[in-house]
Amino acid sequence: MEHKTQVSRTLLPLLVSLVLCLTFLGVGECFAWTGGIVGDGGVILHTYGMSAWFAQTSGTTNNLHDIAFADTNTAWAVGDGGVIRHTTNSGTTWTAQTSGTTNNLWGVFFVDSLSGWIVGDGGIIRRTTNGGTTWSTQTSGTSFRLYKVTFQSPNIGWAVGDQGVILYTPNGGGLWILQTSGTTSDLYGISFINTTAGFVVGNGSTTLRTTDGGTNWVLRAQPPGAQNVWGVSALNVNTAWIAGYGYGGGDWGGQIWNTTDGGGSWVFQRLVRGTSFRSISFIDSLRGWSVGNGGAILRTTTGDSVWTTQPSGTPNTLWAVTFTNIPPSSGVEETAGVRDLGLGIRVTARPNPFASFAAIPGHEAERFAVYDVSGRQVGTYKGDRIGEGLSPGVYFVGAHGRAPLLRIVKVR
Repeated sequence: MEHKTQVSRTLLPLLVSLVLCLTFLGVGECFAWTGGIVGDGGVILHTYGMSAWFAQTSGTTNNLHDIAFADTNTAWAVGDGGVIRHTTNSGTTWTAQTSGTTNNLWGVFFVDSLSGWIVGDGGIIRRTTNGGTTWSTQTSGTSFRLYKVTFQSPNIGWAVGDQGVILYTPNGGGLWILQTSGTTSDLYGISFINTTAGFVVGNGSTTLRTTDGGTNWVLRAQPPGAQNVWGVSALNVNTAWIAGYGYGGGDWGGQIWNTTDGGGSWVFQRLVRGTSFRSISFIDSLRGWSVGNGGAILRTTTGDSVWTTQPSGTPNTLWAVTFTNIPPSSGVEETAGVRDLGLGIRVTARPNPFASFAAIPGHEAERFAVYDVSGRQVGTYKGDRIGEGLSPGVYFVGAHGRAPLLRIVKVR
């Protein structure tokens, strides 16, 4: 009886999440999304449908600082002591991978199920091209701690860390180049929307933006009341959300701000006493999550100052929240036409159906991921050559890892 009760308690959050997801989002989008949160003490939380979070067994008690998905089944979590945990079944089981270092790891990013990078203490950067079976060292040129790493393609990426360090690679990490950040503040978070436009945040209310791939980083306005800014999630070149710690609403606590003018000004949106937010992630212009100290999870479905608490089941600090998606593979397809791909405006592909390639008007220079109906990413294309070289069939276009997805049809 005790075992059955424990099983019921374990499954209840998942069942609630699935029921709410299917009720309000439908089969297609419900099963197109999965999300993960990691934290101190080896905490890993997982969600389908984003309505509830349930704990998974990570197999480690080391603090976990970041998590990355390649698809809804495949993910990696990294943390203290060089620990890497890996799943290929949506977290039903997590297994150890050998990182080749005992340095604390703070960031991880994968562009697909094979190619990924980890960063951490001592300026360490390591890369895998076989899904984490083996990792090789890359030369960062710094001994400062690196907190986050992100890529916009298998070649183009950035890493940020202490003392204002911003590193850029044009070739998958074969060469890492120090960019001029214009600050000596520790930098904790980074978010790019394409190969040219991105935001960086850090200690002492530091916010930076680039529109030329980091050739020039421009110091932006200080968020009101901010003491530290840990997380950033950019939606387009002008719109971004950030989270951290500061004073607002008459008290100290975890704070959330957003900008719609490229960081020229930041608007205070929410404060929660007794916490400090460590990460923030938006999947479109309305839906976002932020996590932090004391097991705090906040969610918005309106993209404004209305944020509600979700139970985490842990008092531990939560360091990262992230989501991934694949196209619906259950036979439910998105209607071809106009979709909001998280770029801040609604876009379409023309022509659609197409014989050679399609274009996304107004976003010809940006890059988009294209998936087949099984959810496998088949390539990354510029907005003026979407689907070029693909075999005839139905495909889905996604912008910088976000849903919803635009259905496209190649006819010959």
